[in-house]
Amino acid sequence: MRGFGRQRIAWHNGFKVLQLRYEQGRPLPAQSQPQPVYSMCVFLPDARDGLCWLANQIACDPDFLRKHLPRSDVEVDDFRLPTFKVSFDMTMNDILCDMGLKEALEPGKADLSDVVEDGTGGRRRLALQEVIHQAVIEVNEEGTEAAAATVMITCSTTSALPPLSRCVAFVADHPFAFFVIEEVSGAIMFAGHVVDPTI
Repeated sequence: MRGFGRQRIAWHNGFKVLQLRYEQGRPLPAQSQPQPVYSMCVFLPDARDGLCWLANQIACDPDFLRKHLPRSDVEVDDFRLPTFKVSFDMTMNDILCDMGLKEALEPGKADLSDVVEDGTGGRRRLALQEVIHQAVIEVNEEGTEAAAATVMITCSTTSALPPLSRCVAFVADHPFAFFVIEEVSGAIMFAGHVVDPTI
């Protein structure tokens, strides 16, 4: 992803942070809780070998991400973020058992026949055999996508906030960390790092 113009970037002592807001769906009518706001945040150390130092800073302070997010857009004279795709999948059976769902995963104990009809109005005996979680993060020339299970959100690389006068460069040509966060709750949905970016 290359370009110039305005991007949502904050610069700090030893690193910069890029925030790419995901496009939001239409809010549901009469929704009592605030609509979630998702964004991908790229934490880029100034030093080419600074990812380990930056990761330690993030790990030492639970509020580190929130405290260092950009607050406005800036003019960018050189903007480069490599295309990358990270995928992850794992079987969740052991984790779910540790959380107390043992009976649902034990053969012969769980009966989920009330959940699904067989199409003829009858019911078949069903049991939960395996739970698999899969997540994918992709950044390309169009923007970024993040998906987990059946949830898909897409991203725009611009924002409507007014620019600041300072002009900066954001060139991710060395290792960096990235996070997909939900801004209202502060929840981290995905976390990862790229150690060999190719721009």
